[in-house]
Amino acid sequence: MGIASPQGGTTKLDGSPHPGSWAQQPGTYTFYVPDGWAVGRVWAKSGCSGGGAGSTCLVGDCPGGCDGVKNGAAGATLAEFTMNAYMNSDSYNISIVDGYNFPMQITATAGCPTASCGTTQDLLEVCDPSLIFPKGSDKIYSCNSACGNAIQFQDGTSGQLVSADIADSPSCCVKNGVAVDHKDCPNTYIPFYKQMKSLCKTAYVYSDDDMY
Repeated sequence: MGIASPQGGTTKLDGSPHPGSWAQQPGTYTFYVPDGWAVGRVWAKSGCSGGGAGSTCLVGDCPGGCDGVKNGAAGATLAEFTMNAYMNSDSYNISIVDGYNFPMQITATAGCPTASCGTTQDLLEVCDPSLIFPKGSDKIYSCNSACGNAIQFQDGTSGQLVSADIADSPSCCVKNGVAVDHKDCPNTYIPFYKQMKSLCKTAYVYSDDDMY
């Protein structure tokens, strides 16, 4: 598992610092984050070898090691949180903008809505071959986003798939290296959007999915 926020500050139940990466056994696990814990992420790594928190993984590892501040590399399903930061409220979402490797669900208290992705159908079982990550692997460790695997529609919103320049790609919502306004990046630009969204109705499928 991995956890990160630019401000850090995650602790174990005894108040000691929590590591940025750990081996998670099945069952309940609890940790604390500070008020104002912003742009926080929790994710599961996959394709790991070596065992324990020091293992190396094909999906979700952090460059130079996970320290609780650095985000993991692309490919993992993300649970994203900002706690008590804006108008004394919490926000959360699930994102597969950087890829999908495990089903995930966030269940909140006080009647707040549930966020989920892949809980009714594992996306790895229906992942299009063009989205398999790592590319060329003999096993699907992650189903990447169209942007992450650098593909786009030949004619922007239709036609066959072609290789994309991620610095100038409709599927990445970027033109000439600069993010475009959300209204200029509708879901019609995103290959496999309808399939992904049908299985992740309350999750981000691409960066401008706020519109949907």
